[in-house]
Amino acid sequence: MAFHGGPEATARVAADPFWSVVRRRHSDVDLVLLPAEAIGPAEPIPGPIPGTSAEHATAECAARVAELWDRLVGETEPDEWRDRWTSGSAPDLARHEATWTRLGMDPVSASGVLDRAAATLRDEGWRVLAPPDGMPRVLAGRPARHGREELDLVLVPATGRFFLTVRSGWYLLEGAP
Repeated sequence: MAFHGGPEATARVAADPFWSVVRRRHSDVDLVLLPAEAIGPAEPIPGPIPGTSAEHATAECAARVAELWDRLVGETEPDEWRDRWTSGSAPDLARHEATWTRLGMDPVSASGVLDRAAATLRDEGWRVLAPPDGMPRVLAGRPARHGREELDLVLVPATGRFFLTVRSGWYLLEGAP
């Protein structure tokens, strides 16, 4: 990959309606703009994806979230939970997303849970990001059966809200959930 700088790159940034404003307001920040071909294509969905009933897929995903919750957070019941299906690029193609929440979590305990979860996920081959600033959190992803499985484990220190969000790989649903 080649990096281009100098007057030509400066002129392109100055001509761009968004980046020119960013550059003007934040002159102390270096901007690096990559052409679309340098980023590469979107992650392909391995195919074909076998069809499954919405009920079966929902039960499979719920079991996966429960298993991750028990291993990463501990064998405690969440105070709140919700789930939904998000649509994909083709009809009946969807990902399951579930969020399980524990309320009033002690920040010290939650920090320990986050540290252990990051280590566990790394050991299991997940790609893990635990940013050192902002809200305490662990972001992880790995290839799944069809696409990519992702999770966020986050503590909101001001409220003690601690939640796990899990997004499944792709499912071809037979019938709407």
